[in-house]
Amino acid sequence: PFAVEGLPEALALPRPWLRQIMLGIALAVALGVFMMCWYSSVFGFPLNSGGRPLNSWPVFLVLTFEAGVLAGGLAGFMGFLISCGLPRLNHPVFDARDFDRASQDRFFLAVGDPDAEAAQLSALLDGLGPLSIRELPA
Repeated sequence: PFAVEGLPEALALPRPWLRQIMLGIALAVALGVFMMCWYSSVFGFPLNSGGRPLNSWPVFLVLTFEAGVLAGGLAGFMGFLISCGLPRLNHPVFDARDFDRASQDRFFLAVGDPDAEAAQLSALLDGLGPLSIRELPA
């Protein structure tokens, strides 16, 4: 819950991909809904009402917009769940001793880097004066 200055730059995180996925799915669904409305109005069940043209596109915009927003939101929710690895009911870090006190009077640091050497990382963290260092199963 504490902001660390310079942390995003130090981590060198990749660009987020979820926004592009959401936009692509929203546009694809909106186009599909628009084409479905147009096809059903022009070819599937043509009904001439008051001499208006069959392909009156402004009528289709409300459903097109709503379907695009709904699809984009659902894609964002599903992408969030997938990117977080959910639904995972329990993470091994929650089984660590004294983890329940992490937000009361201590800080808890979990390093999940598969490329890190355990001995070097332990020596680096030991130099910072922690209360304890534990290695958890993955």
